[in-house]
Amino acid sequence: MQVEALQDLVHRTREARRKQTLPKYPPHERDTLIKKYHPDFRESAYRPIKFGPNTGDMTVRELACLLEGDSPIPADLDLTPAHSVDVLVIGGGGAGSSAALHAHARGAQVMLVSNDGEGRWVNGSMGRVTAIARRRGEPDELHVALTDGRKVDHFTKFPPGTKENPLDTEAMSAKVRDLMTPVLGADKTNKLIDQINNLERVDDVRALRALFTA
Repeated sequence: MQVEALQDLVHRTREARRKQTLPKYPPHERDTLIKKYHPDFRESAYRPIKFGPNTGDMTVRELACLLEGDSPIPADLDLTPAHSVDVLVIGGGGAGSSAALHAHARGAQVMLVSNDGEGRWVNGSMGRVTAIARRRGEPDELHVALTDGRKVDHFTKFPPGTKENPLDTEAMSAKVRDLMTPVLGADKTNKLIDQINNLERVDDVRALRALFTA
């Protein structure tokens, strides 16, 4: 059923359901319903792992397939550590930078792994947090020395999207598009963004419902 039809059904049956008294199920009936419908209790959702250190353990089928699949790491990979640190932070965005700042401030030796600024993870992008300037009432600065000799400095006064540094319409639309396209598809996403950005020209907001469903 479409979302609109389900909503109409809820509205039509609300009064009757308010007067309805549901019987209490005995424990064995509750267990039967849970095992039949609840995803965490359906027996068909689980199977034993066939080999490895966890042979015989029950887990969800998707995880079992991953554990039993071929490893993406080649057997002859040199696992000799190139660096030894207290904290390894993967990703130099807002969350990663904050984690590095806090860990360094508490005396930890921190290494930051980031990309080249264009979304590509490259060799030589692994770096060490070498200096952090944090003064009371002032923004944070992050200084990173990369293993290939480059130095990267990052200064953020207000993160994008805060009230002090709001996103403009184009940037907000781009963020929404990245998040919604995998769910709704490009066509519905673009139509929805256009309608929201021009909401004053929409005669009936209920017309937007169809764009919210995949």
